[in-house]
Amino acid sequence: CLFFFIAYKIEEEIHNYILLEDGIKFIDTIEASKNYYTKFIVDDLKNYKDNNITFGSNHKSVLGVLPLPIDFIRDIGKESKHTNITIYSREPFKSESHRVLSLEQKENIAILIQNPENIISEISEVNGIERLKIVKALRMTDNACVSCHNNHQDRMWDTDKWKLGDVRGVIEYTTEVDQAMHEKLNGVRNDILYFVLFSFLITFLYYSFIVLRRDTELILLNEAL
Repeated sequence: CLFFFIAYKIEEEIHNYILLEDGIKFIDTIEASKNYYTKFIVDDLKNYKDNNITFGSNHKSVLGVLPLPIDFIRDIGKESKHTNITIYSREPFKSESHRVLSLEQKENIAILIQNPENIISEISEVNGIERLKIVKALRMTDNACVSCHNNHQDRMWDTDKWKLGDVRGVIEYTTEVDQAMHEKLNGVRNDILYFVLFSFLITFLYYSFIVLRRDTELILLNEAL
């Protein structure tokens, strides 16, 4: 029983580790895409004066308007029906000032402002479907970000509030664990079970040999007496 309990705990830890690593890789990819969009598209277009292109949250309904980097991230998240990306902050723009943060969201922001390198994660089951949630700090990574947030017409703060490296808010990634991931995890689970069973067999044979040898030695000792 001890062997199977250990196997279960090891499998659970590896299961959670694999899910977390895959989730973090996804968020890192999203953030890298956002940084590229900011640096090589937003920044370049803003520096190119002879154009009528602007950036705003109404990009889907107005020609000549491109998404802000944050809207760019949100739109990517909406492309998958099993994935949700939520971005929130203590200090939203006017267009998002109507949003009310939950207690959990407020706690997430407080934790990540104090410790920006932290990663908050949770694995749960809802209606029989396993879900992974990861929350990371969203930081000001480019001068274009700082300039836009400090000078945007919808800001509700002073023009010198933000600087490079500041935690602007958080990005929350939630996804369902799909069939492909379950198959990957099942493969890991089987490898662990095989290893534990093999270890149990070796241990059983070893102790059986020790007991048999001890019994043989006692028999020979009794015969000698």
